[in-house]
Amino acid sequence: MLFRQLIFMFFWCTLTLLPVFLSGCSDSGSGRPETTTSTTAPVVEPESESEAHALTLTSPVRIALAPSGQLVVSEFNAGKVLFLNQETLAIEGSIDSSQRLAAVGAASDKILVGAEIAGAVGVYSYSGQLLYMLGSGVGEFELPNDLLVDEAGGRVYVVDTGAKMVKVYNLSDGVFLWSFGGGSMNFPTGIALDPSNDTLLISDFGVGKAGGGMMSFDPESFYAGIWRYDLGGNYLETITGSFSRPQGLAVNGDGVIFLADSLLSEVLVLQKDPGGAGYVQLFSYGGGDVLLRLPLDVVIDPSTQSLYVTNNLLDRIEVIPGGGMLP
Repeated sequence: MLFRQLIFMFFWCTLTLLPVFLSGCSDSGSGRPETTTSTTAPVVEPESESEAHALTLTSPVRIALAPSGQLVVSEFNAGKVLFLNQETLAIEGSIDSSQRLAAVGAASDKILVGAEIAGAVGVYSYSGQLLYMLGSGVGEFELPNDLLVDEAGGRVYVVDTGAKMVKVYNLSDGVFLWSFGGGSMNFPTGIALDPSNDTLLISDFGVGKAGGGMMSFDPESFYAGIWRYDLGGNYLETITGSFSRPQGLAVNGDGVIFLADSLLSEVLVLQKDPGGAGYVQLFSYGGGDVLLRLPLDVVIDPSTQSLYVTNNLLDRIEVIPGGGMLP
């Protein structure tokens, strides 16, 4: 009975969590609404005051901080990327698309947008011009779920949840470089840079268990954890804890991890155990003054240490002033 319950839990999670969790059901019973696929470039349109006021958050998924200071938020069901004022959270512009959007990232002169149905990541200028697409374009990814822009290194790291790996591309022209995690990852979801040691963290969950950097199939063990790789895609360690459905994550300059756990409705705060191996959970955000319902991503402003969380089911961005550093 326990075996059957865990198998059901795994398939329920795979079919219902991001992105399908957010998509509803169609009449055909496919679990996805009918969506018209378009490869035309969405347009970034500066909004008039009235138009910007009319835009609202309805299904915020991923969040990034642009070098300009604006917050860049992907709207999954609405098919938009919204640009928010960091201080007031007012919507100042948007990219409109017919696609369901998840992955989003920002460089100094580029916006990267992952379209789920098209299986593509487009690279646009801030004026909305399509510059190029990563790899072969449409169909390059099974499910681009999150991405990391390493502007200093000139690379883009895309979490392809469907392909169960991370794919790496040139930022300058979108040429594919390499991939990693294949054969190890189960349902990779979020990615972040640890600035304290220039390594990558990737959240993952599914049926199986971690051991030596590989996933061994064990249907009676539900695995949820964080992989650490170097920038070249070499495995370093696996971080485990009291996770349920780990999603987006962020890391501050001291290596403290902030992990959005969608099912727990919390942002877990993890620190390297000073007295031994592994990590310890110091505390979490969620409940009390910070009510979270399906938090899916976090980002830290390194200048203010404010923490921004996509609060999906409550249709808003939560701001935790100073939340990106320990008390």
